Amino acid sequence: MTVVGHLINGEMRTDAARTQPVYNPMSHLVYAISRLQVSDVWVAGKQLLKEGKFTQLDIEQVVAQTNQWANKARPFSKNNTVTTTEKV
Repeated sequence: MTVVGHLINGEMRTDAARTQPVYNPMSHLVYAISRLQVSDVWVAGKQLLKEGKFTQLDIEQVVAQTNQWANKARPFSKNNTVTTTEKV
């Protein structure tokens, strides 16, 4: 069995309406919790997400690069349109 990751000293908040009802916390973590409930992420001692915001990424640069690739892909799109976001 390959271990992809694990939760250390984690806390799962279940007080939001979208996380109700909770019958089995482990099952709930696997099947019901979404990225919207993730506030902080640490990997190998580095905090990558703090209060829902990326700490290591320049989001404006990522969006700009995404738009560049979308423009390159546009000629290959079936209906010749690719939807991208202008702002973060």
